[in-house]
Amino acid sequence: THIHTHRTEILVKAFSMFARCHNIYDHNFIDETQAHALEEAVEEFMMFFRESFPQATVPIKMHVLEDHAIPWAKSFHVGFGLLGEQGAESIHAKFTRLGLAYTAITDKVKHLLCIVKEHLISISPQVVVAIPPPQKRIKL
Repeated sequence: THIHTHRTEILVKAFSMFARCHNIYDHNFIDETQAHALEEAVEEFMMFFRESFPQATVPIKMHVLEDHAIPWAKSFHVGFGLLGEQGAESIHAKFTRLGLAYTAITDKVKHLLCIVKEHLISISPQVVVAIPPPQKRIKL
C-alpha cells in the first residue's frame, strides 16, 4: 500500500503539472507572459514525466506540447483550444449565444458585424484600444 500511495502521488502530481500546461495553452489569446509561463510549465512537466517514468516513450500529444506548443503560442499568440473538434463546437456555441444577444439588430450585415466584433474583443482584448469610439450624432 505504500507503493500504491507513492504511485498515486506521482500520478496526481503529473496530472496537476499537465493541468497547468493545459490551462495556459487552451486559452484563446496568449501574450508573452503566458507564453513564458507555458514554456516553464512544459519544461517542468516533461522533466517530471521523464524522471518519474524513465521507461516510457513520449506520446505524440506530449511531443506536440513539448516541441510545438511554445513556438505556436509565441508566433500566433493563440492556444490550441480552437484547433480540434471541441474547439469548433465551442466557438459555434459562442457564436450562437452572441447571435441571440444581438437579435434586435435586424440588418443581417450589422448583426454579423456585432457578433464578430464581440468575439474578437473576447479572444484578443488588446484590440479594444484599436477600435475607434462610436461617432457622436449631431443634434439638429
